[in-house]
Amino acid sequence: MSGGGWFILSDYQFKQNIQQLNRNGSFSILDKVKKLKPVSYTWKANEFPGLSLDPDKTTIGFIAQDVYELFPEIVERNKLIKNPRKKHITDQEPEFVSGYYAINYGAMIPILTQAIQEQQIIIENQNSKIEELEHTVNELRQLLYEFIKK
Repeated sequence: MSGGGWFILSDYQFKQNIQQLNRNGSFSILDKVKKLKPVSYTWKANEFPGLSLDPDKTTIGFIAQDVYELFPEIVERNKLIKNPRKKHITDQEPEFVSGYYAINYGAMIPILTQAIQEQQIIIENQNSKIEELEHTVNELRQLLYEFIKK
């Protein structure tokens, strides 16, 4: 049993051309995230025996082609994989095929983090406006109360 988790190399020293996801200040990431279509599905296990999928298990995720339309950087098109239509025998060299899409689900974390941050800015702006409106309502109540008292 491992309690260490999964680690992906992400050191600053290995990176260049670093840019914020939302570098222009608009809410474009949040707008894109709102267009994502999370789905539930079962696998076509009989059609793809090489993937050893459980046909009875409902899974939650995305359709890679849909995600590609919004975030092409996290979708691998024509991923080279072991032929999913053939059951693999361990002592034989596997046949590799392409034509399938794959999502880097780990890359969704920064995208969703950015969307949450953008949402938080919206919430904070709305809270500020609400406080301002509450203050104005309280002032108007006081004025109305004073006017009625006279």
